[in-house]
Amino acid sequence: MRELKIRAWYKPYKQMCQVESLRFDGNGVYTAVLIDEPFYDRKLVEADEIVIEQYTGLKDKNGVNIYEGDILIDDTGEPIEYWVVKFSEGGFVGECTGVAEPLFELANLEVVGNIHEDSELLEEE
Repeated sequence: MRELKIRAWYKPYKQMCQVESLRFDGNGVYTAVLIDEPFYDRKLVEADEIVIEQYTGLKDKNGVNIYEGDILIDDTGEPIEYWVVKFSEGGFVGECTGVAEPLFELANLEVVGNIHEDSELLEEE
């Protein structure tokens, strides 16, 4: 069985948090218990306060877990390309300048950030 991990971007604090649990109400609405890293406090939050991102099951060239929302860099050629990890049509892809590639073909790249904290990397495109 594939390992399921998720993380959450907590909008009010503008920080990434670990997700301890998710609770669904049957109508597609969920609440989550987050672990706030610096203090290891637990917070019960509503769905509109967070962005849930799933682990893809792949690691980058340095062994770092790749999640939805991560930014991968391909600096082997010119110009340098930044790929955003997304879930699309039943699978994970990397998207760069409107082109989508299956993520497993990009796993030899390096995670350099995520869309929440490092969006300036994508402005260079």
